[in-house]
Formats: sequence, structure tokens, C-alpha cells
Amino acid sequence: MPNDSVCRLFFLVTLFTCLLSAIAKDDHIFLPSQLHHDDSLSSSASCPAPDPTLNYRPVIGILSHPGDGASGRLSNATGVSYIAASYVKFVESGGARVIPLLYNESPENLNKKLDLVNGVLFTGGWATSGLYLETLRNIFKKALAKNDAGDHFPTIAINLGGNLVIKIVSELTDILETFNASSLPSSLQLWENANAEGSLFQRFPPDLFTQLKTECLVLHNHIYAISPRKLQYNHKLSEFFEILATSKDRDDKTFVSTARGRNYPVTITLWQPEKNAFEWASSLKAPHTEDAVRVTQSTANFFVSEARKSSNTPNAQEVLDNLIYNYKPTFGGTAGDAVWVLFLLVAFQCLPSARTQSEILLPGQLARDPPGTCPAPDPNLYYRPVIGIVSHPGDGASGRLSNATDASYIAASYVKFVEAAGARVVPLIYNEPSEKLFKKLELVNGVLFTGGWAKSGIYFESVTKIFKKILEKNDAGDHFPLYAICLGFELITMVISQDNNILEEFSASNQPSTLQFVENANIEGTVFQRFPPELLKKLNTDCLVMQNHRYGISPGKLLDNEKLSSFFEILTTCTDEDDKVYVSTVRSRNYPVTGFQWHPEKNAFEWGSPRIPHTEDAIQITQNAANFLVSEARKSSNRPVAQELLDNLIYNYSPTYCGKAGRKDNIRKQNKTGP
Repeated sequence: MPNDSVCRLFFLVTLFTCLLSAIAKDDHIFLPSQLHHDDSLSSSASCPAPDPTLNYRPVIGILSHPGDGASGRLSNATGVSYIAASYVKFVESGGARVIPLLYNESPENLNKKLDLVNGVLFTGGWATSGLYLETLRNIFKKALAKNDAGDHFPTIAINLGGNLVIKIVSELTDILETFNASSLPSSLQLWENANAEGSLFQRFPPDLFTQLKTECLVLHNHIYAISPRKLQYNHKLSEFFEILATSKDRDDKTFVSTARGRNYPVTITLWQPEKNAFEWASSLKAPHTEDAVRVTQSTANFFVSEARKSSNTPNAQEVLDNLIYNYKPTFGGTAGDAVWVLFLLVAFQCLPSARTQSEILLPGQLARDPPGTCPAPDPNLYYRPVIGIVSHPGDGASGRLSNATDASYIAASYVKFVEAAGARVVPLIYNEPSEKLFKKLELVNGVLFTGGWAKSGIYFESVTKIFKKILEKNDAGDHFPLYAICLGFELITMVISQDNNILEEFSASNQPSTLQFVENANIEGTVFQRFPPELLKKLNTDCLVMQNHRYGISPGKLLDNEKLSSFFEILTTCTDEDDKVYVSTVRSRNYPVTGFQWHPEKNAFEWGSPRIPHTEDAIQITQNAANFLVSEARKSSNRPVAQELLDNLIYNYSPTYCGKAGRKDNIRKQNKTGP
């Protein structure tokens, strides 16, 4: 594995889940251009230069919260603190990495860490005084000072974080009022200037911006807030903040739900954008529709786009040494159908579920149900979808982690790809007994085959069996989608053609690329169907996808093969570095199967290769591709038993940070704890 790769791993029963970087041992996925033999499209040198004023490797500091995030079940140590995993995933889904800011570490250490980041996030929680408040106040003032000094340094303060910022700005400890808004799905009453330049809602897609006003696409989970009148009549607050949106609690009382700084890139939200995609306790009542997940993504995109404007470019090794991946996540266990993962920070680092945050209250708390104004979701769709990801042989780190013959891994980027679109993951361990594999297939609503290198043996046999089961499920009436990425696409090409020598060699490793749509391509019902029109156009001209493969299939060879041409419809092609054209995206004519020779997961979640595109447009490619898979999975009629599902989620495997070598930052999921 080259020194500039990034690897994060999950060990899976001897399995590992590894966040492989773009240039790890993934021999498949390259991205050139197309049929036109246009030298301007045939190499990465032709990619338009990104905006030199933006930072495409932004890092966000997240302030940890006192406690273990699990009501003391994990640790009662006085120095323990946690960060809910949903906040970390929220930031990552927007195309940034995270450094934890431990609330109880020395001011000197905190100040050093603030010089490594491009923005800060204050989370929900319950702590409203003492050292936590003092630390948050100091960081907030530092953030303002950085802006005063000329750096564009954004802050987003969510729920408790927003309330504490209101207290700090007003210089009043009793400024907040009580509201009946715990576990409350809600719409937003958007003010006239809500989508003005520089506001949170500025780049929300127009249809989503409109839906925010009428549909319950955000979740409130708090008992404190401030009324618009009280904010406007407080001189310090009205001078600092501009109200963007309000909401109503169960008692019809109006509170400020979104505001922004008039002169600083500061945003406060009393609703919790991270929950729609990443938190699953049913008592929470977080909306999990596709539009609700788009709210999560659009909010993350705004915050990270602001962080890209920061002029801070910290030392790469110092960043690696302080990333959250240096802390070991802990699975807090399951209770009912809630799931949380914790990072203990020695100040421990804890990634918990929403359940334990009281200023953000979780259960149905005040005993009343939310107002009956939310439109009923489509009863034909399943809003708690689960995707099975097939593990790949090896440890994902060239044997540095394990040389066991039965070791396997899943690159964490694939897990995050799925999670960011509003689904959870069950690992399908390629070398476990078929009976067990097929039992796990009854727990999921779709499958993903990853990139990698293995094309034979048990792995090939397992992929073949699972692929056939997927087709059987669809034939039996269940809408059961498959994403086959890079090696995954190559394998199903071999399976469908019944020819293990069907693939051709191409020169397309570690290559950002455009996509060239075939003439008269019909994108209705395909992965590209809901891409914004302007993003579709950019796919043809900008290098927004990442190729990293040595094998593929040419359009001519696919079309000449009767089995392949009757199964697949070609959507896009690319050209490799030698001007050879290969198929880059296909869809099945009769099944919900999509094949990619490119890697949609890398743009947002892999950082090893400097050639991976990390622009805002590239991140939207990742999001839109993931959204399509999960939207297809919501059509599945499968409704697995909740406890059985919880027992098999990937959170039961412990991720392991692989360590750093050169510019590598690695994480893995380690052996399952317990029986």
C-alpha cells in the first residue's frame, strides 16, 4: 500500500473493515473520458483546475461533551467525555475530517488544535455550566477572533451548542425560555431572508427549500430555546444574530430554530441536522425519508463549504496525529432499537446515540405526541433500510494488521457512503457458511459489492451465490437493489457472461475523470435520475469521479456478448490514459442492479491520494449516488426482526485505527466482542 494512502479498517470475525484509500490494493476503478479520442479528456492533466482560494482538505474541530454518553454504563471517570458519532459522520458526509476538541484538556492544547482546523462544531447535550461552558465560551471567542484577523472560520452550534452561544452573546444566564419540543419532528417557518447569500439555506435545492415549510423534515429535541421577540428585543442578540427560521412547539409557542451571525460565519440550529441520516432510536422520531436525509446533506455541505474558505493550511502530519481516528470508537450496545457508538477521550472519546443527551432529549418525554401536522410518509416505503456489504479477503493493509488466512475487511468509506444516505450496514462475511450468509441476506434491503483485488476462490464463489440470491429475491417480488463497485462490477460481469477471462486491461489507476454519457442514454430510473441538471453537465466536463482499476470491459466487447448485452444497458464510458474506452456505468435492464467502474465513495470519505476530487460538486456526486441506492432499498418489502438486526449490525465490530505511515491515516473494525 503506497505511503500516501489512507486506511481505516473494521475487523470482521477475523474480519476487518478498512477505510482503504484510493490507491490501496484496489486494482479496479479508473476514470478517463470517452469515445472521442479527445486528448483534452484523456488524462487527469485535463481536469479543470480547482479554485485556488479554497481548501479542499478541510478539518472541523468538534467539542467533546462531559460524560460517557451512556449514562455511566461505559465509564464513570470524572475526566471522561464523548462526541456523538452522528456529529462526526455529519461532518464527514460533507467532505471534511474531524479533530476532537476535548473540553477538559489544557487551554494550551486546545489552542494548538484550533490552529489545525478550519471551523468548529458545538454539539447537543446537557451541560450548561462549569468547565464545559467556560471552554465553549473560550473556543467561541477564539473563532470570532480568527475571523477578525482575516480567516473565514465558521462555527455551527447545534441545540445545546446554539443555546450556550445565545447565553454567551447575550451575557445573560437566564435568557432562555422553556418549550415543549422534545423528540418533535417539525417543519420550519422560513423568514424572508432565509436563503440569502451566505445563509445555511442558500444552496438547498429549490424543491427541498419549499418542502421545509410544509413537511416535517427536521427534528427538535430540546426543552430550552428563545422566542423571536426576546431575541429581537435583546440588543446584543439582535445586533449579533439574524433570524432565518422559527418553529412551534407542541403548545403552539414559537421559538427561534435557525439564526446566523450578521458579521461572522456563525450558524445556530435548535433542530438537529445530524439525526435524520445517522440516528435510529425509534423513540427519537427522527425523519428518515429521502428528503429528510437531503436536509442532513445540504446542511453538512453548507458548513463544510464555509470551512473550505478558511485560509488555514495546517501541517499534514500534525493533523494526522490529532484526527478523531486516533481514538478508539466503542459500541455502547443496544437497548430497544437504539444504537450508539462511543469514542472515549481521556478525556475519552465517545460516539453515543442521541439517547443520552438531555438538552436534546430523546424519549417522548413530555408525554404528548407531536402535533398531527406532519404529512404521513409513503406506507409503501421502508424508512429504516439496511444494506449488506460483502467483506473482502485480507486485512486491507497488506498484512500489517493480520496475516490470518480467514481475515477479511470492508473499507470504512463504503460503510460511511451507505450511512450518509440514511441506511445502516450489516457485514456479509465472505467466508462464513452459506447458511449464515443467506440468513443475513434476510436482514437487509440491498447489497453492495466493493472494490478490491480478489477474482477467484471462495470470494468469487460467495459473490456469485449472493448475486444469484439477489436476482431470485427480485424474481420473487421483492425490490432488492445491488451496487457493484469497481471489482464488484468486474465480478458480476464475469458471472453474467460465464467467462472468467472476459475482462480487458486498462490504464486507469489513481485517476480523476469525467464521465461521458452514451448517445441517447435514458437516465430515468438510473443512479443519475435525480442528479441536479447542472451537476450532470459537470460530469461531462469536470473531473468529479475517481478511477482506480486495471481491468474493465470495452463497450464493444460488452455489446458483442449476448449475455451481457441482454442484462446490461451502458450509461457512461470513460477513456484511460492510453485513450482506450471502457464502460464506466451500467444498469440492468430488468433488475435494480447498478455497476460502477468508478468509485462513488471516495470523494467524501477517502483522503490518501491527493488526486481524489474533494470539491463541493465531487461531494455531491458521492451523496447523489448513495441516495439512489438507499432510495431503491426503501422499496424493499423486507422488514427484518429488530433485535436480530441489531445483533448483526456492523457496530458490533470494533473499528481499529491502523496507525500512520507517511501520509497514511488508517482505521479498521476489529474482532467482534462477545460471543
